[in-house]
Amino acid sequence: MTEGDLQRIHEEMNRRLADAGVVLDGIYSCIVAPSMDDKLAVDHPDRKPAPGLLLRAAADLHLDLKKSWMIGDGLRDILAGQNAGCRGCILVRTGHAFDESHVALAKPFVIVDDLLAAAKHILQTIPRE
Repeated sequence: MTEGDLQRIHEEMNRRLADAGVVLDGIYSCIVAPSMDDKLAVDHPDRKPAPGLLLRAAADLHLDLKKSWMIGDGLRDILAGQNAGCRGCILVRTGHAFDESHVALAKPFVIVDDLLAAAKHILQTIPRE
């Protein structure tokens, strides 16, 4: 994927979100190609599973990662969230295959079927007054 391709994807995503009344505070991506075949190896500080993009977003947007959740569709997303010190991580099953044997590489995390289930899980963790 080229940087231009990624830009077009972001533009379309933002257009669709705007149609639903949603505006994103930021989009962070790493365009550096992997240098290794092992997708779980850290080969660049901004390539997941490294936490670089999450740390930059936290600084830019004044986020407390210890109170934040990482939701992703791959084990690299979960590991990036854990490496960044996120409160919790949720893997969403989206049809992307992931190697069950690699799950042991991550600290415990939640696996759900979709984003709605992820949101419900997060809401269940909020103390009720």
